[in-house]
Order: sequence, then structure tokens, then C-alpha cells
Amino acid sequence: MHDLLTRSARLKNADQLATALQTAAQKHQFGILNVTDLGLKLREKGLAFPSMCRVFDVCQPQAAAEVLGQEMAVATVLPCRVALYEKDDGLELSTVRPTALLSHFGNPALLEAARAIEEALTQMLDEAAA
Repeated sequence: MHDLLTRSARLKNADQLATALQTAAQKHQFGILNVTDLGLKLREKGLAFPSMCRVFDVCQPQAAAEVLGQEMAVATVLPCRVALYEKDDGLELSTVRPTALLSHFGNPALLEAARAIEEALTQMLDEAAA
């Protein structure tokens, strides 16, 4: 299984895609905790980084509480991160699949929760990229 979940969105600019992601996140009970403009941060550090790259920290509170209640070490991979970046002539949204992240903990109950979170994230990315 591929560890990344990626959707192309060639018909939107970055601000439109960010707004679509925020709307889809709310619809699927995810909150956006933080947005980091990595491209801007790198340029502020004096690096010649020409690309746009924003990272959205997203969290579905009920799911987070469920998995943390089973294994506090899961906090090392929370919240979920969705990257919005330029690729070729378009934009992409990408995240690491929760099933890939939580498989490292060796707990079948965590994988069941990860599947539900991944399904919601997949729908969220599909809707935002459409």
C-alpha cells in the first residue's frame, strides 16, 4: 500500500484550494489547528526556495481522543498533516495515510480507528480537489 494519499487540483489557485480544504475539513468534523507556509518560512531564513508549500495541521477531536486513549505514544504522529504544494503545472494535496502511521504501533484497535480517519481524510481531499 502506498503510504501517501495525494490528490491533484489543477483548476484552482492556492488560496482557492486552501479555502476548499478548510470547507471540506469542517464538513468532516476536522478542525484546522495551524497553517504553516513552509515556502515563506524558508525564504525568511534566506534560502532561495521558489515553490509554494503550505502545511495544514488537521484534527478530528473525537478520533484523536479515541486513539490517544488507547496509546498515548500516538501523540507523536498527531495531528494529521495535509500539504498543499505546487507540482508540475498544478497543485496537489497530500497526507500520510493514517493506516501507515498507526500501523507502527502494533495495535489492531488503532488500525481500525485509522481506517475510519483515513476514509474521512480521503473524502476531504477529494472534495477539496474537485
